[in-house]
Amino acid sequence: MQGGDCLLNKDGYPKQMYPHHWKGENGLYCVGLARRGMYTLGSDAQNTADHIFNLISK
Repeated sequence: MQGGDCLLNKDGYPKQMYPHHWKGENGLYCVGLARRGMYTLGSDAQNTADHIFNLISK
């Protein structure tokens, strides 16, 4: 993935700390990699959907 260097560390986990780990730069999202279970997966997906909705509804 080009331009994804800012999103994941060398171990494959998000560089950003929880709770802002889901949003990367250049329109990349990192959903479900926080190692906090199914609840975090759902909240990551909701945060991503809300962010995209806000971008297209402007």
